[in-house]
Amino acid sequence: MIMLDNNNKMMPVKTIPHHFADVYPAVKQEIETIFGSESDQNKCYFNVGKPLDTDAQVCINLDRLTERSSGIFGKTGTARQEGNNSSFVKGLKTLFPDKVVIFSLDPESTRRRGSQPDATLIINYNSISVEDIISLNAELNLSPTAYEAAYLVAAKYKKDWLETLLSQADKLKEFAQEVGAHPESLASLYRKLRNIERLPFLKPSKDTYSQDMVDMMIEYVDRGISIIVEF
Repeated sequence: MIMLDNNNKMMPVKTIPHHFADVYPAVKQEIETIFGSESDQNKCYFNVGKPLDTDAQVCINLDRLTERSSGIFGKTGTARQEGNNSSFVKGLKTLFPDKVVIFSLDPESTRRRGSQPDATLIINYNSISVEDIISLNAELNLSPTAYEAAYLVAAKYKKDWLETLLSQADKLKEFAQEVGAHPESLASLYRKLRNIERLPFLKPSKDTYSQDMVDMMIEYVDRGISIIVEF
């Protein structure tokens, strides 16, 4: 059922058809009106298949999908769980040992909860962008000039910007002059970001390669194996 307003735009359905209402099979155009089409250049649609006996695509809107915390177990997620996170993950491994793998950011914590991680998830410094830092503004409480300093460092050192910044402990003033940033803003940025060095799942690029983790995940998905990221 499709509800349209006076401008022929879809509206949320808040009722059902009356008794003995005429029913017709959906045509391709109607399916695309509801689910979208990959040919729509204004939105990011992904074709997941076709209904039986039709050539119409059923798509999902990737932009809308990523707005939700789908598949995340816990208070912030929308996935179903039984008891608590660990019992649900453990149950999946018990029921489908060959179909599920666990990537853990904290393997010791995973083991304490009774699960055995298949891989330890490591994120390299060079995988972190300035935009990632900006998304943590509520926690970091950095000034706009500090973010400007981060962009100046990234403009010069590209993906190595964070690792380079954290290595400038004794020469921040000289480094600020080198990249053209305000010394106090750069120092503030450094003080806040150095706290990530204590996080066990964040490592300098020379130590590990997070791309290996990505390749491993893709390999599992290609083999039809589901991935749980525990954090």
